[in-house]
Formats: sequence, C-alpha cells, structure tokens
Amino acid sequence: MAEVRYFGKTKDGQSSGSILSHQLQIFSDHFLELDASSVPTGRILNAADTPMDFRHSHSVGERIDDDYDQLKMVHGYDHCYVFPNDRKLKKMACLSSPESGISLTVLSDRPGMQLYTGNYLEGIRGKQQRLCHNRDGICFETQAFPNACCQPAFPTTILPAGQIFTSRTIYRFSLSLIM
Repeated sequence: MAEVRYFGKTKDGQSSGSILSHQLQIFSDHFLELDASSVPTGRILNAADTPMDFRHSHSVGERIDDDYDQLKMVHGYDHCYVFPNDRKLKKMACLSSPESGISLTVLSDRPGMQLYTGNYLEGIRGKQQRLCHNRDGICFETQAFPNACCQPAFPTTILPAGQIFTSRTIYRFSLSLIM
C-alpha cells in the first residue's frame, strides 16, 4: 500500500506491520488446488464454505490460520483464483485498510490472480534495509494459471510463432479520509 502520513505518523505503507486487519474481497468463487510442493494439481476447487472464500469482504487474517490443508501447506494464502478466460477487463479484487482508508482495486483481463500474503517474509530486508516479518505484505499477481504447461484442462500459455500477446492489468488506488 502507498505510504500516507497523518501529522507525521505513517499509516499503512512501509513498516506499518501486518496486513491481517485489511479488508479483502475477491470476485471469484474458485481457486486452483495445490499439491504438497505448492504446485497446482489441475483441479479447480470451489471456495464456498472454505477459508478461501472472499466473495464477501472480510479481514485477511480472519481465517488465514484455519485448519484447512490448502492454507496449512503454504502458511497462509498463496493461491491462484480463477476468473473467466474471456480476455475482458474485469474487477478481480478490492483491498482496503481500516487504519488509513487507503484502498486498492485490481482489474485485469487475465484468467487468474495469485493472492500471496507474505507468508515467508520473516527476516528479509526490505526497502531501506528494514526488517520484514511474515504477513507484512500482500500481493495480487494477475496471470495465466501456474503449471498450465502440464495441465491440459488449463487455458494454454503457448504463444505460436509470429503472434503477439498483450494483456491489461490496472491497480487503482484511492483514499477515503477517516476521521
């Protein structure tokens, strides 16, 4: 999230700590199942009634530590959510901070969006050599399905010679002043 200062105090942004209280909504009801090596198996799972379901906004941390194999394997969220493969620009996710009022909307024409909750940041040095901790960041990566080359049911990632590939992703930030 972008850094915002209120009378000299940083809210969200660098060195603001965990993203677990941020509110997240993902406009997808399916995600790719991972194997024990964190590689998609080829199965597309329904998110309904699981901790993977963000169709209605709730905090990132609300269910991140639930007793659910797909979360336990990767110590949080590191999964590809499934969207229509129609090449049309669509809203994929909205993230907002209750602390600062900063929000992010992700739009793309890609069929997948990887959600990663910084599960392995502990001890990493970030910007200006500041020490990071697990879940201090969140990523939204619009993409094709990981492991598509080995999964015939996934949309192809092969680009024939002479063809041009383009895609579009928009990260839209806004700020609502919180009094």
